[in-house]
Amino acid sequence: MSARLHEFLKLSLIAILGFLACSLPDSFTTLIVLLMVARPESYLKAYRLGGQKMIAGCLMLASFLVFDAFTRDIPPFSHPGERALDTARWLLLLLGFVPLADGLAGKPSRIAVLLLAALAGFFTGLFKTTPLKSILLFQNDFQTGFHLTAPTTGLIAATAMLGLLIFGPFILNKETRYPVWRGLKIALWGVALYLCTFMLMASQSRAAYLVSVIVIPLTLWLQDHCEQPPKEASQRLKIGLQIATLFLIVQGLAINHEAIWHRIAPDLSSLKEIVSSAAPLSNPPPVESSLTLRWTVLQEAFRVIQEKPFFGWGPLSSRSFIASSGDQRLMTPVTKIWLAHFHNGYAEIIVRSGLIGFLVILICLTLMAHSLLRAIHERSPPRDLVMFCLSSLTMILIWGFSSNFNSDPIRGLITLISSTLCSLAIYMKPRRLNTALNGERTA
Repeated sequence: MSARLHEFLKLSLIAILGFLACSLPDSFTTLIVLLMVARPESYLKAYRLGGQKMIAGCLMLASFLVFDAFTRDIPPFSHPGERALDTARWLLLLLGFVPLADGLAGKPSRIAVLLLAALAGFFTGLFKTTPLKSILLFQNDFQTGFHLTAPTTGLIAATAMLGLLIFGPFILNKETRYPVWRGLKIALWGVALYLCTFMLMASQSRAAYLVSVIVIPLTLWLQDHCEQPPKEASQRLKIGLQIATLFLIVQGLAINHEAIWHRIAPDLSSLKEIVSSAAPLSNPPPVESSLTLRWTVLQEAFRVIQEKPFFGWGPLSSRSFIASSGDQRLMTPVTKIWLAHFHNGYAEIIVRSGLIGFLVILICLTLMAHSLLRAIHERSPPRDLVMFCLSSLTMILIWGFSSNFNSDPIRGLITLISSTLCSLAIYMKPRRLNTALNGERTA
């Protein structure tokens, strides 16, 4: 097989994975499982290339998850087969990024294909579920996640906007022999930003709004202060892109202010009740809101944790405790179905594995993160890619206070970001061989 054909096939597989991650996340999960089975040597390769601590953290996590799931007495709410499936999902969330990182191999061209394909897959859900008129009018009167859940769509849209702002100046400033191509790139960037802003607004996810307000401005500020001073033309372009983004956000808020306020107002009333009450939400509150639901289910999580704080209750315990509580406030308002989780990724882990298990997972992840960051410092990969990955993971960590980490769409997003960061840290050439590339990206 020729080198060109081999590279084409690799890029095709990377594009398929990226497209499925944000359009058909269950199919993406299936492909990642196949990759893990087909390429177990990718873990050994990462170990040999300098990722010893990262792989050690992976093995510690895998051992702990299996030990945690199958060394307990089987609780009445957990069948062994279901526990195995739940454990497999956690293994995918925490370990599934390595084979994809091996395929990316730290090459910016492959990473670009992965991220662009993910963005294209994300937009397919919008066009499949939304009339073109609503998109053009920038108006959506009800909360929707299009093809995903609304909070997930809001988080992915915010992450995509972050990427467009970070990579935009470099992509649009890149020299080309054809002026028409530069104009087309600007037009495509504008369309992508428009669609991401529309999807963020339509999600009406307050958690996504919050992470956008916190992380995006902070990242752009860090980008300005950590990189070499850009040329005057590049600086003007960067400011222009940020102004365009701010204009779209303000426009979206102005057009959809009634629908957004309809979602936020009940939460504000619930927040006042929570803050002012000595025993907040001890009785069914007069105002139904998303915040009421989340606070009530979080109280249930605290109650469960207090009963078994150190070692937790095991896999799949959350949904059983919610259903057995008999508290109708823990049902979804529309469908009247019991909630499947506690709407807090950290509470989920503590209920499942206890404080000791949470500490073990935290230590393993810290070990992996330290290994990756040290490798990044040694190899000095493109700063914009590293900043995008770290900022995106920060978004996900903040967002986790209001939702569950271990669902197919979020698992796909985490895998994309983690594999990109791992490929930059482990597979790129050392700094002394990478000076030219880094200089080109910061110029």
